[in-house]
Amino acid sequence: MTRYRTVTTALERKLRELVGERVAQARMRANLSQRELGGSSGVHPAALSSLENGRRAPRVDELFRLAACLGCEALDLIPRSIEFERPPPRGGG
Repeated sequence: MTRYRTVTTALERKLRELVGERVAQARMRANLSQRELGGSSGVHPAALSSLENGRRAPRVDELFRLAACLGCEALDLIPRSIEFERPPPRGGG
């Protein structure tokens, strides 16, 4: 169970990072500040900063609101595949 949780945590972290990067890129393409996007989407700028930096994942409703404000589809903000290195097994085995 611990090994599964370690891999899941690494995968979740990578997904948060990739979604955050996509949101930040889309926001910059739209020439919006975090404050402007936060105001139009209803996502607090501090939450948006955490999202863009991969510290938190967006809720589904936030993802759709952000996409609408950024002029894209919610699926554009989600990677279709994720490549990451699995953490080494604990205890050397």
